[in-house]
Amino acid sequence: MLWECCVRKDPTIMRFLQTTRLNNLTHTAHYYTDEEVLADILDGHLQGFILANWSTPEEKRALYSPLPPFFVHRVIGGEEVSECMRRIADDHGAKISKQRTLCAVWSAEQILLHTGLVRFYLSKGMICSGISLVIEMNFSHPFKKYVIEQTEKRSEYQAAGNEIGASVSKCL
Repeated sequence: MLWECCVRKDPTIMRFLQTTRLNNLTHTAHYYTDEEVLADILDGHLQGFILANWSTPEEKRALYSPLPPFFVHRVIGGEEVSECMRRIADDHGAKISKQRTLCAVWSAEQILLHTGLVRFYLSKGMICSGISLVIEMNFSHPFKKYVIEQTEKRSEYQAAGNEIGASVSKCL
């Protein structure tokens, strides 16, 4: 695998892997089940995105009947258009052509969702299966040093009575 070659060559990648829960990837392979991934999401150990299949159980559809819970892009036109929309198009002399549209659906295959939304859907009784990709976020503060510097400058400007400098420093 390409990433194994990169691990051996790049010490930064090796340090990253050692600081995450995936520190033994180069030695042993563990494939997480859907249940293990979802358990990690629910208990807060996993933050990021997952690519998975989702469905709404029949008994939950009545709760969401005005608007299905999942959104996907589909090419819609012709026979997929509802009778109501056909009448509106006919009344206005509009032609119904195929176009890419955002649709609300009861089930979706391989959609990418943030783990916060995954927790919400699971709490509402939605069914997740077929997880094919997990993107784990690594939280960091890339602008921390800059923010501290600007805060110190603003304090210095305020102590010197330079309100313009303090205001500019606050905006940056």
